[in-house]
Amino acid sequence: MTARRRTVLENLSAFGFYALALCAASWPVPVELATRVVGDERSGAWRTLWAHWWTKFRILQDGSWPLDATEIAFPRGGAFSSIAPVNDAVSLPLQVFLELVPAYNGVVYFHWMLACMGGWWLARACGLKPGGALLAGTIFGFNGFLLSYGLGSAVVETNTQGWAACFLAAMVWLVRRPGPLPAVATGVLFAITGLSSFYWALIVGLLTPVVALPALLDRRRRGEKLGPAIVAALASILVAAAVFTPFALALLDTYGAEDALLHDYSVRKQSFVQPEIMTGLAHDFATVTGYLVPGPARLKVHADMDRLTQTTYLGWAALMFAVFGFRRGVRRWAVVGFIGLVLSVGPFVFVDSTSFLDNPVWWWVSLREWVPPSKMVTSYVRFSIWAFLGLGVLAAAAVDRLGSARSRWTVGVLASVAVVGEAFLLSPAVVPIPSAPAVVPEVSRQLATLPREGAVLDWPQRYSGEKVELSRYFFYQSAHARPIPYDFAPTSYMPGPIESNPFFLALEIVTFGQDYETMGSRELADLPIRRGIADLDDMGFAYVVLHTGFVEPSRQELVTGWLDMWLERVGMWDGDVIYSLDATGY
Repeated sequence: MTARRRTVLENLSAFGFYALALCAASWPVPVELATRVVGDERSGAWRTLWAHWWTKFRILQDGSWPLDATEIAFPRGGAFSSIAPVNDAVSLPLQVFLELVPAYNGVVYFHWMLACMGGWWLARACGLKPGGALLAGTIFGFNGFLLSYGLGSAVVETNTQGWAACFLAAMVWLVRRPGPLPAVATGVLFAITGLSSFYWALIVGLLTPVVALPALLDRRRRGEKLGPAIVAALASILVAAAVFTPFALALLDTYGAEDALLHDYSVRKQSFVQPEIMTGLAHDFATVTGYLVPGPARLKVHADMDRLTQTTYLGWAALMFAVFGFRRGVRRWAVVGFIGLVLSVGPFVFVDSTSFLDNPVWWWVSLREWVPPSKMVTSYVRFSIWAFLGLGVLAAAAVDRLGSARSRWTVGVLASVAVVGEAFLLSPAVVPIPSAPAVVPEVSRQLATLPREGAVLDWPQRYSGEKVELSRYFFYQSAHARPIPYDFAPTSYMPGPIESNPFFLALEIVTFGQDYETMGSRELADLPIRRGIADLDDMGFAYVVLHTGFVEPSRQELVTGWLDMWLERVGMWDGDVIYSLDATGY
């Protein structure tokens, strides 16, 4: 068998193993691809579905990549770009042949598989054998942070971790075998990694010297010339800058513009994060115990706009192999992993859920001083990908120490099965990954057929008894294409003119208030409600849709009756009601 054919067979074998593992870890989505999405019901999956649809919708409408949005945060709208444009770009060819839901799942599985194969390719680029590389890919593809935050919570820009692994693999390849192709591949992969998330641009940028410099020293120790590698590295930087910079500047403009939908959120991220704020952002930093202690009780849960879950559990199966694999030639990856762990626990070094430090540690202060973009870092936990990458390479090296190729493959498969099994049984992350039914209700489809133009207010705003927003309405917009008032930023989920509207405030009291029946005319006076309806009409709202199934059962009759008293029904479908928001009679 030729070397090329063997390489292809090895890659296909790894792909097949990962495909089986991914299907098992996301069941039952693989058999319900068209009607169920990977991600919890209260996750960011619905906004990601919307972003895929919106990108295609606006490109077909305008002929260019969208950099403003009038479809959300109505009536304000403003400058806006998707926070994960690479995901949306990957979805575009899929949406040519598939409906929105299977296209979304295709993007999720693509990036999940990329994390696995990225870990595999990185280990292979480091000179490790296929059996160990299989384990490295399993460790990275099934790392706790990806399973919980990237997939379960569907924080879309974090499920693109695989690009970072692919970039590092290309960089190692470039140093070992410098040339035009590795230079271009490394530069393009950095650009894609950075555009998939600006966090990854910063993180891999900081990581590059930690990996590249020891590799260059190895090259020198082997008696090989440094010149070709340095020239290739400089060429890759030029390629990366040429591809990344124009897109990045255009996207950053949408964050900094005065009318930007995410303007207040981006401003908030500029200031240095203080201890008391850090304590409130419980999902944004890792803890030392979180890396080591198994069990569902260790899963962090944070609820505001979405319900976010997060763990950085390393897994003891992977740790035991990594300890055995610690040897000359791969020790730098232990350094990589350790740096990632240290940075991920934040400026106040969270050992557990609380910190014993009153002031930030010197390395974070220095990093913010010497690398200004790091001042925008508030999600420290994302540095944990260094820990998982380093862990994977070390574990792969352990398998490499075995004798025959067959025994390495056998141990690699068994160890990988152990890692996946531990994810199911011991990891704080929920495995199989939570999923949710994704079917647009008939009432939202009917909105597209109604003659009157204008925005729609889907109701209720939140899940019953929770503060988590009902973000399914973003997904529903893909059926009717009418503007909605809901926003992306956790600091301003609803535009101010809506939140202060008397009709909206009264509807909130009716839907969520515990003492609505005793509030009296002071809060629900006739004139303010009529004025609120007229104001919403003037803003451009045409309809209110009551999604009855999301209203607290004990209040459904009350809410329906109150809306019937103020607005005219257009129709009812499967218990959901469309009301006309027409102030002509007022």
